[in-house]
Amino acid sequence: MKLLTSGHILVLWLFSWVIMCSTSSSLNLYSDVTLRPLLFMFLSSCLYSTTSVLAHTFNSMNELSQHVGFMIDYYGICVYAFVTAISNLSYAFPDSWRSTRVEQSFIAASFLSTLLAISLACKSRFPKFGLACKLMRLLPFVLSYVISMSPLLYRVTMEYDAKDGTVHYYRHFIDAVFTFGFYSSHFPELAFPGYFNVYFHSHQIFHVFVALGTYFKLRGLMADYESGHTFIEIPNCTLLVSLAALTKALVTLYYIWKMHSVKKGKQSSLDHHHGYCNGNGNTHDSMAYNGVKKMNIKRL
Repeated sequence: MKLLTSGHILVLWLFSWVIMCSTSSSLNLYSDVTLRPLLFMFLSSCLYSTTSVLAHTFNSMNELSQHVGFMIDYYGICVYAFVTAISNLSYAFPDSWRSTRVEQSFIAASFLSTLLAISLACKSRFPKFGLACKLMRLLPFVLSYVISMSPLLYRVTMEYDAKDGTVHYYRHFIDAVFTFGFYSSHFPELAFPGYFNVYFHSHQIFHVFVALGTYFKLRGLMADYESGHTFIEIPNCTLLVSLAALTKALVTLYYIWKMHSVKKGKQSSLDHHHGYCNGNGNTHDSMAYNGVKKMNIKRL
């Protein structure tokens, strides 16, 4: 079951390997500065798929590993979302948005939205939030997706051209509709109870569509670059990505430490309760002492 649940990483890595092989043969992917955002897209795609696999693989060990695993998963998603914004600005930004306040504030807005997303998503793993936890996870991720993908949505609706990457972006948004549909509807396991509880349930299908959406996005960025779409050079691109990844890593580590402290405190409280109190005001140690005393009296 875990192999099937984690199978999306094989699909995504296969897509990334095919694209990188076809790109590196004709383009200087590793040394050309103009291709640096595209390289970061490949790496972040593999990162978020790897963290997702780790989260789904180890979530059944215990409650602490489940929460920690998904916090790491949120980290990979947020790094990928920020790198997506960097790549969209570099290769796919609409011509009518250039040299405007939208372009000037785009990276900052994406950074803040992804930082908010990982903070609220990690915080939602704590039990005190109850039913609100799903909204705390979903809404910030939707916001960061809308911000990072807004240039592509504008081009698909207002500047569609089958000769550049917009055709791939169109496929990506169609794929996104199916992705959200399977994620929210829980089809087919709700429609056919008992048949898809383990294999081919909605969350597995959701991951397949996520991988396809990433593939379409990568193809679109490559098509824009090769078609000569205007390239926007981002100063200190590597530094920006590194700082964003480091900042989100620190936030994730903070909430992991906080979760570990909460679980450790709860376990200590349970150990204290079960080890020293029997519920009637007597301690287990005193009960053990009294029991030994009675045994000795009987022996005497």
